[in-house]
Amino acid sequence: MCCYVFVFLSGIWPDGADGTDINAVCRSHDAKLLVSADDFGKVRLFPNPCSQPRAPSHVYKGHSSHVTNVAFLHDDSHLISTGGKDMSILQWSVV
Repeated sequence: MCCYVFVFLSGIWPDGADGTDINAVCRSHDAKLLVSADDFGKVRLFPNPCSQPRAPSHVYKGHSSHVTNVAFLHDDSHLISTGGKDMSILQWSVV
């Protein structure tokens, strides 16, 4: 569903993460943004590349539990996220 990401991603893991808390990562088609889906119900938007520890991000909460996947639409205007336990699909505007 998403492109391969050939960038440094060390900054996407929050403090205390055990390495399994991030379920999906996707890079925007223009390569300016990264988005992650985590076990805490959050969608995080980062600038790309994201190589510094605890990189700054915008955090969005809409799912009631873990987020299973994220992907940008072909024109990077929107982002789609899928929830696990809540079985929902959310569409986010990228502004």
